[in-house]
Amino acid sequence: MLVLSSLGVFQNTQTATTNASNEYQITNYEINIDVSQDNFLLVEESITAHFSVGYKHGIYRAIPEISNVVILDKDGKVDSTKKMRFSLDVISANAEYLTEKNNNINFIRLGSADYTIPAGSNRTYNLTYKLAVDSRYADFDQFYFNVLGNMWDTTIDNFSATINFEKNVENTASKVFFGKFGSTTEIPFSWGNDGKQITIQQANLGIGEGVSVYVPFDKQYFKTQFVHILDIIILILIALAGVGCWALYRKGHNKTICTPVVQFTLKNKFTSADVGYLVDKKVNNHDIASLIIFWADKGYLNIVEEEKTTYAVRTDKEFENMKMYEQMLFNSAFPTKGEKVEISEIGMRWKDIVSTVRSSIAEENDNAFNKKSVAKRTFISIISGVILVLVLATVNWQNCEMLYFYISFGAGVLATITLLLVAKNRDKRFITHGKTRFFNRLMLAGVSVLLGVFCILSFDFYCDPTFNTFLAFGLYVLALYYVYHYNIRTDEGTRELGDIIGLREFILVAEQSRLEMLAKENPKLFFSVMPYAYVLGVYDEWCKKFEKIIVETPDWYVGTPDVFDIYMFSVVVNSINTSVLDSIAQADIARITEQAERMSDSIGGGTGGGFSGGGFGGGGGGSW
Repeated sequence: MLVLSSLGVFQNTQTATTNASNEYQITNYEINIDVSQDNFLLVEESITAHFSVGYKHGIYRAIPEISNVVILDKDGKVDSTKKMRFSLDVISANAEYLTEKNNNINFIRLGSADYTIPAGSNRTYNLTYKLAVDSRYADFDQFYFNVLGNMWDTTIDNFSATINFEKNVENTASKVFFGKFGSTTEIPFSWGNDGKQITIQQANLGIGEGVSVYVPFDKQYFKTQFVHILDIIILILIALAGVGCWALYRKGHNKTICTPVVQFTLKNKFTSADVGYLVDKKVNNHDIASLIIFWADKGYLNIVEEEKTTYAVRTDKEFENMKMYEQMLFNSAFPTKGEKVEISEIGMRWKDIVSTVRSSIAEENDNAFNKKSVAKRTFISIISGVILVLVLATVNWQNCEMLYFYISFGAGVLATITLLLVAKNRDKRFITHGKTRFFNRLMLAGVSVLLGVFCILSFDFYCDPTFNTFLAFGLYVLALYYVYHYNIRTDEGTRELGDIIGLREFILVAEQSRLEMLAKENPKLFFSVMPYAYVLGVYDEWCKKFEKIIVETPDWYVGTPDVFDIYMFSVVVNSINTSVLDSIAQADIARITEQAERMSDSIGGGTGGGFSGGGFGGGGGGSW
C-alpha cells in the first residue's frame, strides 16, 4: 500500500497544511450528506480540481478516525470536549482509489500512479463513503459536523453542501461556522424540506478554512446510544477476581506464625547453602560460595595460602552425610586428593553443573515451601495486573486516549512486577537490612501513587459509569495486602525458619561474656557459624564479635599462624568468597555464551463557544 510523502502534515488535525495552491486549485466542491438515525452518515462528494502543473496523479482525502468533538449546552457554550472514534467505509469512487490509515487519519488516494495529469487540466472526482458515528455521540443530542475540514492545502473557489435529516430538526439555535480552526464567524444557511434539510453555499475559501454545522436536537435523534454492557461485564470480572483473591489467600496462606528461637547451632541436616535458600527461597552464588568454608570446617578441605595465592586442597577424609548436590560440587572442583586448586578456578570447574545444583538445593528443601501456595500468590499478582490492564485499556480506548491506551499495558505490567517483587522481598525480609527495607517501601509507595494518579487521569465518568477504574486500583491494593502477608511456607518450613532466624538473632545480640564462655566450651564455634553468618548477611557482625576473643587458628588453615587474628582471617575468608563468587559469575557468563552460540548455529481540543472545526469528520486533502 502506497504511503504518501505528505501524510506527515496531518498529524495535527487542528493545523492548516502548507500552501499548495500554485500546484492545483479546487474550483468546485459539492457535498451531500444523509444523516441516518441509525448512527451513520452517507456522504457524497464531488470535487473538481484544476491542476497547474503536469506531474500530479490526482488528489487525496484525509478524514480523521478520531475527532475532538466539542459538546455544547443549550446556550451554545462548551459543556465538555470528547475524543470520539468514527469509522469510515468507502463505497464508491469514479477514479482508481487506494485507502490507508496513518496516525488515526483515514487517507483515500484518488487517481492512478501509472499516469500524470497534464498541466492546465481539470478533473472531477466523485467519492461516496459511509461514516459510522461513535455511539457515545448519540447521547449528546446534537449534530456538530465539519462539513468541510480545515486541512485542505489549497484554495476552494466554490463550496456547497446539502445536509439531509430523516425528521424535522429545525432549531433556531443552529449555526454554521466558517474560517480557520477555532473561528467563531457564522455564515448564513437555509432550511428546507420541512426542517429536514440544510443548504450551505460559500465562495472563495482560503487555505485551511473550513465549514462546520451545529444543530441541537430537541429530542433524541440517533437511535443507538452508548451501551455499557462491557463495563458491566468488567465490573463482574473485578468482583470475581476480588472474591477469588480472597479465597486464594484464605485457603493458601499458612497462618502459622514464625517464632524465632535464639540459638547458636542448627540441625546438622542444614548446610550453609540450604540455609541460604530457606531464608529467602533463592539459591544465589553467595550460598554456593559459602560451601568452601563449610567443607573446610567439616574437615574435607584445607585452605592454603602461598605467595599471595589461596588454594583449596582436598583432604583424605571420606564423605559423611554429604548430600548429593554437595558431592557433585565437591568432586567437580576437587576430583583428586591432595591436589591444590586455586580458589579463582573453582567457579569454572562448576560451570556445567551449577544450574543443576541450584535446582537440587531447592528440591532438597522442597518441604519447606508449599508449591500450591506459591502458585496461588503468583496468581493473585498476575490477575490483579491483568484486571488493571483490562479496565484502563478499555476506558482509554473508549475515550479515544490512545497514548493512555498504550500506557495502560505498561501500568498493568508494572503492577504485576511490583506485586511479584513485594512477594520476593517479603520472602527475604528476615535478612534484609533496614536501609534496604526503607528503600523498598519507598519504591512501593512511589509505584502505587503513580498507578493511582494514572487511574485518576484515565477515569471518565461517561466511559466508566461503574467506576471500574478505581475498583481495579482497589483490587491492586487488596492484592498488595494479600501478597505482603502471604505465608507460603509449610508448618515445618515455618519452624525451620524460626531456627534460622534464631541463629541470626544470636549472632546479632549475643553478649561478649556469653560468646567467651561458648568459645571455651567449643573452640570451633567461630568457624562453624561463619558460613551461616555469611549467607544470613551478618558475616561482618559475627567477626566483630570475636575481635577481643582469643580464637585458635583452625587446623584446616595453612598460612602464617604467628600473625593470625580474627581481622586477618575475615579478610582471607572474604577474599575466598569473593574469588569463588567471581569465578561462578564468569562461569555463568561462559555458559550463557555457549548456549547462545549453539542457538545461533541452529537457527487537539478548543474552549469557548462553537467554532469552525469543533465537530467530527471533515479533515481535508491534497494533491499527489
